[in-house]
Amino acid sequence: MNLEPPPTTHTTWDWIWLKWLYNLWDHLTNQTHVTTTAATYVSATGADGTANTAETVLTRTLPANSLKEIGDRIRIRTWFVAQTGPSIITTTSLGPSGSEVDVGDVTHTGGAAFDLTESWVHYIDNTHGNLIEQEAGVGIGNLTAVNVSGFTWNAEQNIIVAQSAVAAQYITVYGVFVDIFPKGK
Repeated sequence: MNLEPPPTTHTTWDWIWLKWLYNLWDHLTNQTHVTTTAATYVSATGADGTANTAETVLTRTLPANSLKEIGDRIRIRTWFVAQTGPSIITTTSLGPSGSEVDVGDVTHTGGAAFDLTESWVHYIDNTHGNLIEQEAGVGIGNLTAVNVSGFTWNAEQNIIVAQSAVAAQYITVYGVFVDIFPKGK
C-alpha cells in the first residue's frame, strides 16, 4: 500500500486526502486484528490447586461462535507456577462440557518455577481443528495433530486447566490468555 501523502492540489485536495486517510486507517486496523475474549484470566494472586490431588484448578468459558470459518484460529496460553519440588503434569483442555479435548500439557520437573504452554487450534469445521501445541523449552508438543475432533465451535466450550496428583506439589495458575485471530487478519 502506498502511504505517501498525496500531492496537494486545490481541485481534488479534499477527496484525495480523505481517500488517503481511509487507506491509512484500513491498513492499520487490518494489521493487528486480534480479539481477546472474556475467557481470558489474569490474576495477581492466582488460582491454587491442592497438593496430592488430581483436579481442575481453573475453568473458563469460551463464547459460542468464537471460530466460524476456515482460516479462523485461537491461541490459548497457560501460565502457572509449580509450587514445590516434585514433577507435576499440567493440562489445558478445550471443548464442550464433559468431553473437553487436551490441547496443552507439560510435565513440570524440578523446583518451584514458572512454566507456560501455548496451543493453537485452527478451525476446520464445526467439530474439528488442527492443533499445534508449543511447550516452553521443548518445542512442538506431543498433542500436535491434524483434524482433531471433539470441538463444538457454534456452542459455548470450556477451557480447563488441571493438575495431576503429586504428594506435596500443586500449581497456581496466574494467567490463561485466550486470543482469537479471525480469517485474513
